[in-house]
Amino acid sequence: MKQLNPLSIILFVVVFGALAVVPQFTNDYIVSLLIGLLMYANLATAWGVFC
Repeated sequence: MKQLNPLSIILFVVVFGALAVVPQFTNDYIVSLLIGLLMYANLATAWGVFC
């Protein structure tokens, strides 16, 4: 089994934590951008683990 990329894990945690606070201060476009970034980090990590 491959090692997880630490950068992907850190990015996942930071963006996930930001999603809890950001909607109060910004518009829906930025929130959807952060959700997309979170999904990218999640899929890239899963792809790296299984392939």
